[in-house]
Amino acid sequence: MSEHESAVYGVGITLLPQIGPTRAKQLLSCCGSLEEVFTLSRKELMAKPGMRPQIVELVMDYRVRALEEAKRELDQLDKTGGRCLWYQDMHYPKRLKECEDAPMVLYYRGKVELNAPFVVAIVGTRRATAYGRAVCEELVEGLQPLGATVVSGLAFGVDAIAHRSALRHQLPTVGCVAHGLHTLYPREHRSLSQEMEHHGGLVTEFTTGQRMCAELFPMRNRIIAGLADVTVVIESDVKGGSMITAYLAHGYNREVFAVPGRVDDRSSRGCNELIHRQVAEVYLSPTSFLEAMNWKMGEKPPLRQLELFASLSPEQEQVRRSFEGRQVLTMDELTQLSGFNLSQLSGLLLEMEFEGMIRSRPGNCVELITYQAQRSPVKR
Repeated sequence: MSEHESAVYGVGITLLPQIGPTRAKQLLSCCGSLEEVFTLSRKELMAKPGMRPQIVELVMDYRVRALEEAKRELDQLDKTGGRCLWYQDMHYPKRLKECEDAPMVLYYRGKVELNAPFVVAIVGTRRATAYGRAVCEELVEGLQPLGATVVSGLAFGVDAIAHRSALRHQLPTVGCVAHGLHTLYPREHRSLSQEMEHHGGLVTEFTTGQRMCAELFPMRNRIIAGLADVTVVIESDVKGGSMITAYLAHGYNREVFAVPGRVDDRSSRGCNELIHRQVAEVYLSPTSFLEAMNWKMGEKPPLRQLELFASLSPEQEQVRRSFEGRQVLTMDELTQLSGFNLSQLSGLLLEMEFEGMIRSRPGNCVELITYQAQRSPVKR
């Protein structure tokens, strides 16, 4: 299957109605490959272990239309200078992939490195005070020696301050938006977004033509939280997008920091609550932040071994043992060594890739992941 065909199928599965990220992964796990989702007959789909009849009917009713829409989407994306990353793509952001509700497809524009060694999400109120601005700018300046990537939501206030500070200090910065790449919200940040495309870029899970609406912001916020090692809340009231992002990051077992403020200051009530509830560590200065993260200047993040193979099924363990000290095998080699037929093996590999144990490589190859996570927990 060519790269273009894979992209069409990848986008197509996101366009099936009532098939969100979780169901899409289940569907792929049952079928074993993207291609089979769209090419198997109704009878063949029904015969797949674990396949639910109502899902089969949804696929059969809408898959032709979904593929047609996917082709149009990719054409439009190409015209706007955008590209897409499929969940199984080797360049899909690894941090985001660890999140159960990670989108199956990301659309992006610019020079985006989503797997940079250090990634910090900075969020906060749209009505930043002078205090919040000063703290945000000082934090970004403190990240400069690390070359950290700054992620935010391109909104007014703290988001824009974070993006502009990153550009001023020559740090890559990524804006996560709640709409398709054909437009921009807010429009006032058009020039900012264009500058960001040369030193980072824009990312979204929404297709071309999807306009901004308030209901999409929480979905956008989970991507901000999922892309980063740590989320820093500069200023926030007790309700709002920044608080949602903080709780999402906490739910993903990512580090969260919040800037404390006066108890009677509305702009700090949310931050104070995050600290009080022990959702967030107290942010005091760039130096203390970097010490807490155990990030040292001029070094890559300390390595912490991932417990990738702690709960393998017997079948998955059989696949793992097939590598026998080798890191990369072709599908033909893996089929022969594992003893599974291609259909069985495809389903097992998909499950293992979702769990971060293997990754697909060019040339119909599979890589066993033995890397270590480039993150270190906050020192308690």
